[in-house]
Amino acid sequence: MKRQNLVPLLLLICILFLSFWLRLQSADKLPSGQFLENDAYLYYWQASTISSQGDLPDRDMDRWLPLGRDNGLLLSLYSYVLAYTYKAVNLFFKDVSLYHVCIYLPTLSFVFGLAILCVFLYSRFNGFVANTTGLLIATLPGTIGRSTVGFGDRDSWCLLLAIGVLITYLLALQSPTFRKRFAWTLVSGILTLLGGLSWEGFGVFLLVIYAIELWRFLSSDKDADLLYYVIWICCFVPLLFVVSPAYYRGVFFATHVAALMLVPPLVILALRVGRHLLLRFTLAPAVFRDHPRYFSLGLTLLAGAAVIIYLFTQLDTLAGTTFFMETPLMTTISELNNPYFSFWTGRYGSVFIIACILLVAGSYRRNLLILTQPLMIFVLVTFGRQPVAVLFGEWFCGLLFGVSVCACLLMFLYAALRHGSEQQDSDQPVLRVEYVHLMFAVWFFLWVGLSRDAMRYDFFIGIPIAFFCAVAIQQVSEFVETFFEHTQAGKIAAVSLLALILFWAPVGGHARFSVYAATQMRTATPGHNTPVAVTFAWMKEHLKDAVVAAHWRFGSQLNVLAGVKTITDQDHYIPNWVHLYNKYVHYPQTDSEILGYLKTHEATHILITTSDDPSNALLNRNPLGYKHFKPVFPTTNFARSPIKLWQIMYPQHIATDPKYLATEQVSNENNTTSSHDPTHPPHENENH
Repeated sequence: MKRQNLVPLLLLICILFLSFWLRLQSADKLPSGQFLENDAYLYYWQASTISSQGDLPDRDMDRWLPLGRDNGLLLSLYSYVLAYTYKAVNLFFKDVSLYHVCIYLPTLSFVFGLAILCVFLYSRFNGFVANTTGLLIATLPGTIGRSTVGFGDRDSWCLLLAIGVLITYLLALQSPTFRKRFAWTLVSGILTLLGGLSWEGFGVFLLVIYAIELWRFLSSDKDADLLYYVIWICCFVPLLFVVSPAYYRGVFFATHVAALMLVPPLVILALRVGRHLLLRFTLAPAVFRDHPRYFSLGLTLLAGAAVIIYLFTQLDTLAGTTFFMETPLMTTISELNNPYFSFWTGRYGSVFIIACILLVAGSYRRNLLILTQPLMIFVLVTFGRQPVAVLFGEWFCGLLFGVSVCACLLMFLYAALRHGSEQQDSDQPVLRVEYVHLMFAVWFFLWVGLSRDAMRYDFFIGIPIAFFCAVAIQQVSEFVETFFEHTQAGKIAAVSLLALILFWAPVGGHARFSVYAATQMRTATPGHNTPVAVTFAWMKEHLKDAVVAAHWRFGSQLNVLAGVKTITDQDHYIPNWVHLYNKYVHYPQTDSEILGYLKTHEATHILITTSDDPSNALLNRNPLGYKHFKPVFPTTNFARSPIKLWQIMYPQHIATDPKYLATEQVSNENNTTSSHDPTHPPHENENH
């Protein structure tokens, strides 16, 4: 191997080791058996079931009693990956437990995905862009928080699949031979299938591919490779519909999963096939045959109109989801809160600012300069949402955001048409880096837009902003090199600028907080030797076949750490049950209501805390409880304990009632539930 190729490879290996080392820092501080967030307990619980039984049961009868959790509506591939990775590793390393696999696999997935990305960028650009992008991604606190050892969620796994899908799709587009293109298309389709079985939101990543296909559709006169696209969608569209019930009977958060994953690729296919047939058999008017790209634009606008009509037909379900997102239940989940400006600077330093400047200016591609103004507004009302909302009002800020999104979409269509005209006039081949820039630009646009209203999605924006920042540093280096007419001057400028971005406080210096992000940004839950952890350990030892009613945040923790069954958890399978819990457990009108609710859900014990449950809730108003609630743990100083466990003593006259199992809220006071939730639990689900 040549020396000039060996040096970037060695640097890449060092960057990957650095990335893994940073995310390894939390391992020593993680209490045994615990994770850094709630959902990890669910995946560990499911993986344990799969490992012991070989499969998930149709219903999980340890959760959401008395109905149980319908596992068919879950996309549980990640749990299967955990279970079978453990089985494979355990064949050679007997000391490795399923828990070890659960805490380390997200970090390994992230590092592996980073390696694939950097190798791809090296093949399309150079070692500097690839390694600078990798170094920035490795050190950004925003990419560390959800990929560190102990996090245990599926985010890194989904990111790995997304990187694989997008890169292999681009490789397929640019492969010169049938065999290579067919192979990469097949790999991309299979990875898309895995992504669709892993997460309900995976379809957002696929929108990047559809944007690329629309760009090609609008900038070309004919379809010469329709077969490959058909092969790609055949790899996942029919299989997802057949394999996973979530795609044909999904509810609530999964209501529109089929519309996101299965409908867009079919729409793109219909556009391409429709244009091909209409133009080939001269069914289109002569003016469109003479200007096929404008005909393509017309078909695209018709498809856009169909999407708008679909959204209007789904207003009821969309409004219901919006209403739920604004309930006290969801407002207590901090990862769904709106990010503030210091959130961006603290997690991404100056990298996101540099990336925005490059993207807005459109300096990397002249044809995208038309996107400058709408992108500028988009960036302003996203990263600067707080000051804009303070000055002009939240409604005006939201209006600007909506206008900027629509304008960006229209300008995207115009830029694609213009690009097609310029390509036809110049007869120049399509650059291999063109689709890479387009991929990262659309990736940035989608996930930054989603992160504007829910900070949990910011984990996915680190990759595009790191890429654009690396390109900006390279362009500065090239300018300095040209200005001073000396190669070393450009290298010195690049290294100096990168060092400032990483470590200089006035411009963010995000690398100074990388270790902090790995060790302090998230803390173990329930924590080492905390009252909650002690209570769970006591329950594990003393309670058998118990059903514990508790705040939804403790659901999967109770399953795993306490070994008991639960009636609600952070999965929010039936969100109205959380509302009913608040209504009938915290604020019952009579003793019969709280006892009837708990008996209907087959609860044997109830767990109340001073931090998660309302301070004026029924059992917090009387620390010693009532005659039908027998104090169980702690055995000493019960009244002053921050967490209390009671055994429920049901009188004979208490009967079950179906109203306590209602799955939807209604406003009629004579019906089973009320649309108004009087509680406002203070706890935040995630540590940020």
